[in-house]
Amino acid sequence: METALWVLAVILIVVGIAGTVLPALPGAILVFAGVALGAWIDGFARISGWTVGVLAVLTIAAWLIDYVV
Repeated sequence: METALWVLAVILIVVGIAGTVLPALPGAILVFAGVALGAWIDGFARISGWTVGVLAVLTIAAWLIDYVV
């Protein structure tokens, strides 16, 4: 089960990176979802809660800028 979650996290990040170029995909949100999932799977050992929090703020900022533009 853990392997499937890691695969899902990697897929979310890769699709999110593609979403930075393709306008139909929400790139920043998908990358954040993959990173947050990876941090959660690992028990926040490699990626701390603070890092996820900062990434959440940056993701919201990117989404707002994209929405306004």
